[in-house]
Amino acid sequence: MQEMTLYRNFDELADDVLELAKGILPDQLLYLTTIEEDQLMILRLSNNHRRIEIRAGQVFEMEQTLCRHINFEQNEPIWYESVSDDERLEDMQDTLKVLQIES
Repeated sequence: MQEMTLYRNFDELADDVLELAKGILPDQLLYLTTIEEDQLMILRLSNNHRRIEIRAGQVFEMEQTLCRHINFEQNEPIWYESVSDDERLEDMQDTLKVLQIES
């Protein structure tokens, strides 16, 4: 039987989740967010990324995020191969370029 890890707080759990994800996607910036009503908050980052300027604690209006396209009812992820080529993101192109988000 596997031993179950007990966490004392959110930070310990978040660190383990991000470490696991980094094992699968080692060179990617990964982050945990929460969505409440019309806002998205960055909770935790896997690391500081040289080109993408987001920080823990930042709050964004959902209408200004890529996550606004998530279909929560169907519980399916969204995937953008290239944000600059995706017609759904026309209104966000300038912001995505500034943040250097490409996919």
